[in-house]
Amino acid sequence: MDYRPPPGGPSEVEPGPRSEKEDALHRDAATGQRSNPGYGSDRLARVAGLCRQDMLAALSNSRWLARMPRRLLQRLVERRIAGFAGQLIEFDDRIARDGLASASAWGLTQWSGSVQQYGHPAPPGAPLLLVSNHPGLVDAITLLSTLADHDVRLLVAERPLFHALPALQAHLISVAPAGAGRAHALRAAVRHLRSGGTLATYPAGRIEPDPAADPGGARAALARWSPSATYLARRVPALTVQPVAVCHVIAARYRRHWLARQAIDPEDRDAIAAALQVLAARVHDNQPRLALGTPITGVATNALQSEIKQKMTALMHENLSQ
Repeated sequence: MDYRPPPGGPSEVEPGPRSEKEDALHRDAATGQRSNPGYGSDRLARVAGLCRQDMLAALSNSRWLARMPRRLLQRLVERRIAGFAGQLIEFDDRIARDGLASASAWGLTQWSGSVQQYGHPAPPGAPLLLVSNHPGLVDAITLLSTLADHDVRLLVAERPLFHALPALQAHLISVAPAGAGRAHALRAAVRHLRSGGTLATYPAGRIEPDPAADPGGARAALARWSPSATYLARRVPALTVQPVAVCHVIAARYRRHWLARQAIDPEDRDAIAAALQVLAARVHDNQPRLALGTPITGVATNALQSEIKQKMTALMHENLSQ
């Protein structure tokens, strides 16, 4: 499937038909019951348990849910989590069988509407750093679905869930919260880039406001981006840096949800909204937009961070504001 748009306009990736197993997973997600789509019960239980932990952590950032007894909150999450965990296992199996880009395109049919794409990735085969905002949910697979010809890795924060998805884990370079693990991850990133690979990074290190829902908050979040691109550029002289902006990944109804509006910390509102959308267990009619900016080359490393932020601001304004 070709994801490159015609010159000057967006392209759309339409959801394809679901298999019998995928239909079963959607029924599971809606009912909270399992129809045994062929996954080992131990694996499903492990992935579901890790998903549950992530969901509870996100939802506990809402004032009202933080006061709810933990057991009751867990019971509410439990009704929906098995179906989502099964989808994640299917996603991981598809990575192993079909590759990361193809599996990501399938993931979009499960968790999103069609995608509008503006621009295209720089050619593969040379060191390429993709720096993206992180409004959550499908932002990563929206980008990955366009990188079929790339040897791609993602630089991500360490999460136990990734270790339960081995095919996905093989494409990740995980960054520990602190200590020697951070230096190890950055060295691995440098090696991958020097070999001619593509590295996708999320300098915010956390979920950011969706530019479509909160353009001011999305632009303000850029000020807190990690200078990791500068670090990598100093160690990979031939590096090309390409800014990536994604929006419309969280349906507006969940960001407006009263539980999300009760975020203890306003910066957690989008994480709560993302969790609510996952727990709704349905494909939403929001259409993610992916904008890939002009690649940055030949910029002095001490000016690179400023250049990235300027281009990201322009991308958000020009392609994502409508």
